[in-house]
Amino acid sequence: MPKMNQQESDTLEFKRQWTDRLNERQIQAVLYVKEHGKITNREFRALTRISDEGGRRDLNRLVELGILEPHGKGRSTYYALRRVGD
Repeated sequence: MPKMNQQESDTLEFKRQWTDRLNERQIQAVLYVKEHGKITNREFRALTRISDEGGRRDLNRLVELGILEPHGKGRSTYYALRRVGD
């Protein structure tokens, strides 16, 4: 059986830790941010094929849980992983 690299191992651990509190779309968003550094509502909707309101709701849930933090206002808002210690 092939050995997992660190990113695959981290992804698996994240899914195990959060699978009971996040839906699959929210997990996708966090993994996208880990890889790309940030995500916008538009990127999230394209990634998950969800409505504007659904995207906003999912991203806001990630903010409420302290996983992501929003930057900017309105259409320029993007979400990044919350910095440790904030």
